[in-house]
Amino acid sequence: MSQLNIVVLTYNNLHHTKKCLDHLYKYTKNFNLIVIDNNSTAATTIYLNELEKKHNNIVVEFNIENVGIIKGRNQGYTISRMKYPDAKSVCFLDNDQFVLSGWQDSYFDFFEKGYEVVGKEAWRLREKDFYPYQKINSSKESFNYVGCGCMMIREPIFEELGGFDEIFSPAYFEDPDFCFKAYQKKYKIGWNYNPIVHHQKHDLALRGNRRKYFMNSWQKFQEKWKNYNIPVFCMDN
Repeated sequence: MSQLNIVVLTYNNLHHTKKCLDHLYKYTKNFNLIVIDNNSTAATTIYLNELEKKHNNIVVEFNIENVGIIKGRNQGYTISRMKYPDAKSVCFLDNDQFVLSGWQDSYFDFFEKGYEVVGKEAWRLREKDFYPYQKINSSKESFNYVGCGCMMIREPIFEELGGFDEIFSPAYFEDPDFCFKAYQKKYKIGWNYNPIVHHQKHDLALRGNRRKYFMNSWQKFQEKWKNYNIPVFCMDN
């Protein structure tokens, strides 16, 4: 099995982080783990320090401030290539996603079929304004993009495409943007609809800073892609 680099961001929520990384070590082979901590409180810091002492395949980077999701993922990727340049693919996993038995083989099966960017969650965008209005839940449906959470990418595609565009920092719309860039380069994008990753339910309501970040990134995304015909990705089955 080819070597895999996995990037995980943490910011408090220690219970989820422990479960995420416990599952990762239980169900994953031949991997390297890069954890980017966005200035969590002491409990998370202590846990990650102990984990780094326990395992020889983990690097933890502690940021002195919360740099956001997008910059954090790019930072994790950069470290992964410096520390583990021989890995053949990279996966970005959210710390509230818990991998299950067979998850790694399931993704590699998609690579064997010719896919180069594979995600666990797929979404539809409205054609008129690029608004994400529906999460896909059937393997026979088309979709516009796969989300960053548990997105796996063949090397060296991520670097070739410039990573996640930080104009969308701190969050939102970096994933459809990445998929659109991959599509332009004729890379094959797949949705891994198999039940091999559990995503902890969380509040998705857009309020407060979430709404501000979402609206800001949405406007930037519309401006960036306004003259581009929206692509529709779909499974061959």
